[in-house]
Amino acid sequence: AVVSTQSTGENPALYNKLKKDPVHDLHKELFNLWVEGKNKKYVSADEAQFIMGVSDNMKKDQSGPTNRPSTLPHFKPGTSYFYPSLKVHKLRKDQLKPGIEPPIRLITALQDGISKR
Repeated sequence: AVVSTQSTGENPALYNKLKKDPVHDLHKELFNLWVEGKNKKYVSADEAQFIMGVSDNMKKDQSGPTNRPSTLPHFKPGTSYFYPSLKVHKLRKDQLKPGIEPPIRLITALQDGISKR
């Protein structure tokens, strides 16, 4: 979730505090898309299992796969964090001095999960 910057003395106009962290809802939506893709044969059962943790175990009545999510931590969304990418290429040569604050781009990443680098 995006964190308010008021306690750090930064400009609060840069960020909006979210009422609810959307990571788990987004992960559920992504998981359901993989199940749909598996059911429609867009992806194989192995691909769905190895990438999103979609179970291919059969239901007790043998009517089809359970398509339940894996409980392994690798398939659960991690904690999101931000890091800056300094855009020093935007500065002129005469602006490259110690103490200058170059423009930045904030990048969002996950600590763990399927999309981690």
